Amino acid sequence: MIASNALVLAGVLVGAVYLGEDVSDPMGSLAWIALDSALAAGAVLRLTKRQRRSVRFLAALALVAVAGVGFLVGSRSRTRAYNECVEHGEAIRGGLRRYMEREGHYPATLEQAVAQGRMCLRPLRGTILRYSTTGHAYELQFGDHLVTWRATDREAFIARK
Repeated sequence: MIASNALVLAGVLVGAVYLGEDVSDPMGSLAWIALDSALAAGAVLRLTKRQRRSVRFLAALALVAVAGVGFLVGSRSRTRAYNECVEHGEAIRGGLRRYMEREGHYPATLEQAVAQGRMCLRPLRGTILRYSTTGHAYELQFGDHLVTWRATDREAFIARK
């Protein structure tokens, strides 16, 4: 039973971090967190049905707390990734330019030209940076629910609302 409860807690935590990392709709993620917490609380209440009411209540309360902490951790990783893109966006463009000078074309994937530490990474969802190329031109884009940043091989990053 303890292992089942720990598994439920871990699932809630990972799910909450994953949802907190969403850059497109933080309020929608909060709604999913509430649903995730409610389902997990129901599971814990079922798993602890032979326990006293106070133990069951504390277990359900712990799940809600774990979901909240997980969402905050995910949200912070999302914010950190966004700020890394703002701070290192031009360095990423520089890496792409050097790759083009060396190879004669832009890389198929961003990882071929840019160090992993500068990739605007979130732990569970990966990078928020979107890269597309034709081989002779590229476009980079990232953003959140308020602002979108876009750059090309000819144009520096520009923020648009």
